[in-house]
Amino acid sequence: MVSTFSGLSIATSGLAAARRAVDVAGHNIANANTDGYSRQRVQLTAINGGGVGIHSGAAYQGGGVAVASHERVVDQFLVNRANTERATLGLYNERAETYSRIEATFGEPSDQGLGAQIGELWAAWDTVALAPDDEASRAALLQRAEAVAGRFQQLSGELDDMSADAIQRADTLVSEVNSKAAQIADLNVAILAAVEAGAPPNDLLDQRDLLVRDLSGIVGVSTRTDDNGQMSVTLGGAALVTGERAAALSLDVATPGAAAIHISTSSVPLRLSGGRIDGLLQSVNTVIPGQKQALDAVATTLRDAVNAQHALGQDLDGNPAGGFFAGTGAGDLTLDPAVAGQPRAVAAATAGAGALDGSNAVAMAELANLDTGPDAAYRRLIAATGVDAQTATSRLTLQSELTAQVDAQRDEVSGVSLDEEMANLVALQQAYEASARFLTTVDEMLNQLINGTGVVGR
Repeated sequence: MVSTFSGLSIATSGLAAARRAVDVAGHNIANANTDGYSRQRVQLTAINGGGVGIHSGAAYQGGGVAVASHERVVDQFLVNRANTERATLGLYNERAETYSRIEATFGEPSDQGLGAQIGELWAAWDTVALAPDDEASRAALLQRAEAVAGRFQQLSGELDDMSADAIQRADTLVSEVNSKAAQIADLNVAILAAVEAGAPPNDLLDQRDLLVRDLSGIVGVSTRTDDNGQMSVTLGGAALVTGERAAALSLDVATPGAAAIHISTSSVPLRLSGGRIDGLLQSVNTVIPGQKQALDAVATTLRDAVNAQHALGQDLDGNPAGGFFAGTGAGDLTLDPAVAGQPRAVAAATAGAGALDGSNAVAMAELANLDTGPDAAYRRLIAATGVDAQTATSRLTLQSELTAQVDAQRDEVSGVSLDEEMANLVALQQAYEASARFLTTVDEMLNQLINGTGVVGR
């Protein structure tokens, strides 16, 4: 015969399951705005009470309900995809930032830019050609030339500063990576302890996934999780985190133009695949050196063109001309000692044409129109920089949109919907009330059975 007391167990299990589900819904609501939180849910399962005999027949007796599991609602494919896209976003963000700073450094087109200053230098030669014997115009010419050389030096120095800043930022990010890797290793220990104790480590898993998400944006990592919940994090083919152990990264800038990331477990430089550090290293090793090389090429073109034309003339005293510009590139371009501070040494006249001739100054001004001259070289540099900057900005815009789409897809699965949780609370409240009413009914039945049986006829 089926025992009336079994109803107590069934009612109690219903109350416990409903209360557990309410707690989970409340936890979801409380963390609706918590960054990295994944909504949770309980999976309920019926308790098999088995078969019982009723007189000569048989019947099935249910055992109530139990919480089978307490799960995070996560689509691991979307999580991994979001991390991959975030790594690419970090790379493109740093690349676009670098080109934006380069464009701001050149400041073209502008009345104060290098292009305008070179144009003023040619105009100063035209002025000298009109009055070759005017030492004031010659002094003004030298001032324009010094301004051009100074601007070249300034631009080169600002590019060097930009590279140094990128190195400093990369070093700061390396320290951040090491800190987050250590935190992931600590979470691996805590998660393993929770799993072994039979407790769901859902919130710990969320914290670890958030760290991995941040790491992906910084350096680009890949992960693998074993059956015990232990996560391994790899970077450039090397293990950054394995269980409770975390390796350390370091930035190597010993070789100019070859900055690299090393890991403590290997002497081989890592080959990064995305992330802000990868973008910074590309700026230090490729983008900024390329800009400096192009700027040096413009400076040497200016130096060689002016010096070659200047050598064909004679100064105001009839002496053969010396050099006009000196230096090996933009960083050290300066006036040649032969003319620095000596207006009479400027070779405005063609050799043998007389001191008052200005034809060499005219020829010097005409250098502005050369297809292979410094003006054309500088225009090509600015145009190429503009194209690269526009390309970098376009890629960043597209990647930002793609990353936002993937994040939205992930949030659709793992994010908390307050409307949905409120609806769940109403249903769970009704389930709890029904279980409580069932318990009251069983209690009344037992009261009748215990206190009302066998009293007839007394």
